[in-house]
Amino acid sequence: MQEEKKKCPFCGEEILKVAIKCKYCGSILDGSDQEKKITISGVDLR
Repeated sequence: MQEEKKKCPFCGEEILKVAIKCKYCGSILDGSDQEKKITISGVDLR
């Protein structure tokens, strides 16, 4: 049985859909499938 996968919204690597932490970049995922907007001092980094 093949498990469902998704892309990490932070590094783009393919991870398990049920993952709560990316095994590649270590980012904590909140469970939403929406991409995160990363900002530092109001500057959009995406």
